[in-house]
Amino acid sequence: AFAYFRIVCVYESRDETESVLTVSTFDNMKLNITVLVEVALAYCVTQIDVLQHVLGTTPLSTVQWVVSLVAAATLFVAWEIGKAVTRAIAKPKASDAAAPAAPPATPATPAASTPPAA
Repeated sequence: AFAYFRIVCVYESRDETESVLTVSTFDNMKLNITVLVEVALAYCVTQIDVLQHVLGTTPLSTVQWVVSLVAAATLFVAWEIGKAVTRAIAKPKASDAAAPAAPPATPATPAASTPPAA
């Protein structure tokens, strides 16, 4: 589950407010390859006998895989909700945009009775 948490964090941390549900999320090819390798390794260390023996892991059942993926999906959904709330708070309200701006201050003009300096 921790490997999948890290994958969610990697993509979600790319931007504080923008959703990862865009095409631009996958623009970084090195990051994408690294994530694919991490997913493959997370699977291999629990399913391949040699790696299980060397690393002291045991095979995961289908239920355990589902639990780990649901936990990562929960983190993903919570993070996306947080980003949506942040965007909603940061967005200017329509009533604020419709309010007229205050006129600029005009500089004080000198009194008409003052003679010009010689």
